[in-house]
Amino acid sequence: MNKAEQLTILQQNYLSCGKCDLCHTRTAPVFGFGNLDAKLMIIGQSPGFEEDKAGRPFVGISGKLLNYMLTQAKLDRLQIYITNTLLCFVKPGVSVKDDQIMACRNRLQEEINIVKPKVIVTLGAPALYALCWSKDSIWRNRKPKQLSTGIWHVATYHPAAALYHADKGKGIIDNIITDLRKAKLIIDLLEKKNKK
Repeated sequence: MNKAEQLTILQQNYLSCGKCDLCHTRTAPVFGFGNLDAKLMIIGQSPGFEEDKAGRPFVGISGKLLNYMLTQAKLDRLQIYITNTLLCFVKPGVSVKDDQIMACRNRLQEEINIVKPKVIVTLGAPALYALCWSKDSIWRNRKPKQLSTGIWHVATYHPAAALYHADKGKGIIDNIITDLRKAKLIIDLLEKKNKK
């Protein structure tokens, strides 16, 4: 079974998911999207209003900002797989709960197992927690680490943080771009090593 078939089965299993209370506020689950052979996977928090309507991750204002930052880091979005910690829409200003993350965590892990990225970038605290069980601050986790699975991980801020905190926006954007460049450097080094 190829990756597309595996992902289709996974998505079908979660189409009518009711494992947490977010199923009552969504239009439909918003599944990951992108290159199934991606070396880089990006994990965000949850679909926003635009994503809930479109059924695709990162298509709203945070997605446009992410696209800009990917370009600055010389990363091609078409070569990346992007998903979220949660499949369902979370209203602006509402904090993600641990039980919601737990309800979606197996699905996220299965998605990672199917795509098999070399590097994962987590955007924001919920994604960091879902991947690493860490509730430590983002700034303490920005140094790349290799997970027990062999996948490299870079934690960074969510693009929405730059939008919500206008006074710190430029600094947050610069930090995210720096972290995306770290991810690209790891991928480049791994590819170079594989060619030897």
